[in-house]
Amino acid sequence: FTSSAFISHPEGWATSSATICNLQSAIYHWRVRAVDYASNYSPYPIPYTLTIDTSPPNPPVLVSPSSGTYIDVSDVTFQWGVPEDEGHSGIKDYLLQISTAADFSIINHSSSIPHLEGSATSSATIYNLQSAIYFWRLLSRDNALNYSETSDVWSLIVDTSPPSAPELLGPASGHMTNNPDVTFSWAELPNVM
Repeated sequence: FTSSAFISHPEGWATSSATICNLQSAIYHWRVRAVDYASNYSPYPIPYTLTIDTSPPNPPVLVSPSSGTYIDVSDVTFQWGVPEDEGHSGIKDYLLQISTAADFSIINHSSSIPHLEGSATSSATIYNLQSAIYFWRLLSRDNALNYSETSDVWSLIVDTSPPSAPELLGPASGHMTNNPDVTFSWAELPNVM
């Protein structure tokens, strides 16, 4: 212990307190002991720990689905890398936001995902996303409740509707030929590969 303070305790009070201002971000251990009017000292109790963390964590690094990915299912798993927390409290959770607006003026889905200690990546599966273009981002929050800046914003396209069957143009059904080189043709469809 590097510093101490003497606090006078008015008679008859059940509790006492002291305010110490401008403590720096750090991990502190604190303890209190009593002294009576005859200068008898109580033993110290087991010290308590206090963490002051005023530094926000770094934002998560998006892993998948990659930006611009087409997905043909409505249940999508989002994955990101665990960021550093330069404060002393450690990562608590993540805020995943999904929007159909690139500026996130509309939030279609928002959820808090707990951090799993010891993992290099984290993930969450969001169920029943409708066919649309989505944008997704994350924030990390540490145990002192500091939020990071937002992560990069990535997009994905959920498309669970198969295209229509193309119209076959040639050769006609039942066509016979002696030419081994045959050109097949069909009507083009919009939005297909």
